[in-house]
Amino acid sequence: MYQCDGQLQHQHYAPYQRRVSSAASTGGYWQRGYEASSSVAIGSSSDAWNGSYSRPSASEVVPSARHRVTLVDYNGNTLLDTYVRPTYHITDYRSAQTGLDYSHLQAAPTFTQVQDAVARLIQNNILVGYRVWDFLSGIGLSHPAIDTRDMALYRPLRKRLKSRFLIELPTLVRWFIGKEIGRGYENSLEDGLSSMELYQACQTRFESVISSGAWPCDLPPISFARYFL
Repeated sequence: MYQCDGQLQHQHYAPYQRRVSSAASTGGYWQRGYEASSSVAIGSSSDAWNGSYSRPSASEVVPSARHRVTLVDYNGNTLLDTYVRPTYHITDYRSAQTGLDYSHLQAAPTFTQVQDAVARLIQNNILVGYRVWDFLSGIGLSHPAIDTRDMALYRPLRKRLKSRFLIELPTLVRWFIGKEIGRGYENSLEDGLSSMELYQACQTRFESVISSGAWPCDLPPISFARYFL
């Protein structure tokens, strides 16, 4: 098992300055203090039906399918774990791959209800996760960039494994936590807990870099910039 260490050049905050102006106006994002109780980890299962749904119009934009959304706090307590009622009629649940059928989703909260719940829970909190941009775009919310801790983009982990590309969450967890995840059906609770545990293994260094005025992560895809304030 590897430790979360190693030296590298950290990216300065400049690319983030414009997008985190709202956070800076509430006390300054360089010196913002970190409190364990203020962090929330995310997990979500998406695209369960992989296009196997019907929609009213071929030209209508279909939001990313989120069939389960999970939020956990710093101590691993579950804040939210819910299925999401599909926005469109499902024609194939791909149950062999997803473990889902009609009974899982028929009485689930609506997308808007889940979106509102997530918005309340992540507000003013540090958002920990893997590919945070996917979660935010899928749930249709934005979050201050300075208050995200995206383990998919945290460069020291990729540097330690000598990879220039994103490394899947199960691989990161196996190498840096010593656990096996990702077996069987996609599990958003497992993903959220594992993301938080991975962050905690790197927390001291992660936060010290930020306190120094640098940013230890690569930027998310530019097409998702609107989801970061």
